[in-house]
Amino acid sequence: MTDVPLEHVHVAPDVEPESAPAVFVLHGRGADEEDLLPVARHLPDELHVVSLRAPDPLQGGYTWYELDLSAGGLESSQPDPTDFRRSLDLVAESVDAAVESYDIDPDRLGLLGFSQGAITSLSLVLEEPDRYAWVVALHGYLADAHA
Repeated sequence: MTDVPLEHVHVAPDVEPESAPAVFVLHGRGADEEDLLPVARHLPDELHVVSLRAPDPLQGGYTWYELDLSAGGLESSQPDPTDFRRSLDLVAESVDAAVESYDIDPDRLGLLGFSQGAITSLSLVLEEPDRYAWVVALHGYLADAHA
């Protein structure tokens, strides 16, 4: 077992280079680390795939943060600031730990997120633009905290 703070699934690349690139996968609200693996498996075989599980249980799945609905409902929701910050930090720590544990090339990291995972991924890229080479954000938006 590795010292990666978040529960995760690691899929090693098909090739064994000295140090390989990676995609970190962040699922949506109510899902888990297995949810996006079918999508990630269509990415190049030379990538490490590290699919992270959000920290908080939610209806049989997990969530990255609670929603702040004070702006008028789900369509206007924003991440709860405290939960969001905690998740951003946990993902960043998990990326660092996975780079060490799985011999991942730290200069070739990508993020793939869906919904809450997309919102989290976009915020991480804005906070550390030199850390990530690319991001795919599906069905998400830029949180007001990072706009």
